Amino acid sequence: MRRIILAIFGILVIFFTLGCDLFNNNSTSETGDKYVVTFDSNGGEEINPIYVDKNTTITLPIPVRVGYSFEGWLTGAIMYNLSLEVKENLELTAVWEIND
Repeated sequence: MRRIILAIFGILVIFFTLGCDLFNNNSTSETGDKYVVTFDSNGGEEINPIYVDKNTTITLPIPVRVGYSFEGWLTGAIMYNLSLEVKENLELTAVWEIND
């Protein structure tokens, strides 16, 4: 009887361990189903990361910063204003112009 209980317990542990990995929808690796786009608002309001399916075009959020006008999102030397096609994990930084 003890062997049967231990066998059932072992099967349940394996089932729950594998089940957790199968239902993890927040994969951020390039080999997973999704990429993550993170935002550095550079002094503006905080913006949560967006999890995006591969090769999906997203509309970019527009942050708010008192006393400034939002110019766009920068990654490396590339500026994005309204949308972009996500082909990798990205970190975008807000670009601001001070109001007169």
